[in-house]
Amino acid sequence: MTRYCTLAFCILALNFISYGQTSGVKGIIVNAGNGLGVEGAIVAIQEDAASTPSNITGFFVLNTPSSGAKKLFITAEGFQDLYVDVIITADQVIDIGEVKITRKVATDLDDLSLLPTISLESSDSDIEGGSDADISSVLSASRDVFIGTASFTFGPARFRIRGYNPEYTTLNLNGIPFNDMENGVAYFWQMGGLNDVLRNRDINIGVTPVSYDFGDVGGVSNIDMRPSRQWKESRVSYALSNRSYQHRLMYTTNTGMMKNGWAFSFSGSRRWAQEAYNPGTFYDAWSYFLGAEKKINEKHSISLVAFGAPTVRGGTSPVVQEMYDLAGTNYYNPNWGYQNGEKETPG
Repeated sequence: MTRYCTLAFCILALNFISYGQTSGVKGIIVNAGNGLGVEGAIVAIQEDAASTPSNITGFFVLNTPSSGAKKLFITAEGFQDLYVDVIITADQVIDIGEVKITRKVATDLDDLSLLPTISLESSDSDIEGGSDADISSVLSASRDVFIGTASFTFGPARFRIRGYNPEYTTLNLNGIPFNDMENGVAYFWQMGGLNDVLRNRDINIGVTPVSYDFGDVGGVSNIDMRPSRQWKESRVSYALSNRSYQHRLMYTTNTGMMKNGWAFSFSGSRRWAQEAYNPGTFYDAWSYFLGAEKKINEKHSISLVAFGAPTVRGGTSPVVQEMYDLAGTNYYNPNWGYQNGEKETPG
């Protein structure tokens, strides 16, 4: 009996010794724009081949087998990479506190690489009252090169990532499912023109553990539209395009979280074209976003958002090469004609 007790004591002693010899660094990764924790940021010490992700609050603990001067590398989707010099002390986990990382500046004029879109016929998208509409092919296309190319370039050819249709990918807005209740598809055109308030998103491909949903076989995404998560800014922008519309005017103002515990956000835009690159393809789209949030304490807040994107447009449809050859132009559109002397398309 004494022999077994001695063995158990030795095992416990080894465990305490092993714990005492742990060296590393801990801290919290936060968004420099709003001070909130960044989930899923990768923190690494490359020379030691050690890395760890931050949790839902941005907290991380990274253990390393050696001590001394190290260079901490921090990377997160949508944020600029950051290097931090740290000195690791033997047998200690040092606390570096909050580490602020800055969002990348988006440069795309239209969708900010948020969700690549494709154009589908009404028979495919099953949208009542419209000839075609923008629909996200995977609703998980981030800045990943393969996913972005497969979604935007190959989407019209009915290419499906991992073989799953769009209804097997879930989109959440502030944690609430946004997929259509009848066919299970999420339509990005319902949020069109609100790029400035759709930047905060969490994107997961396939069945992966997430903190805001049960997930889906195709993937799950969440767009955080809470006013406290928006950049503190007032912004006016104008874009000239040769796509579905020719002009876009947008205004956005966000207060950020104020000292009184309130945050407010407003965004509005208009996109229009008398006629786009195809004959008969007029475009007139408005969008609006209003948000208010009250912070109760460090763990609780109440937020209310309202948005809409009413759109009226003339559409096109897929055409075979033979029709282009007969018409003598690659801009042939079978969906228009003259009515009372004006070009009209089915609306």
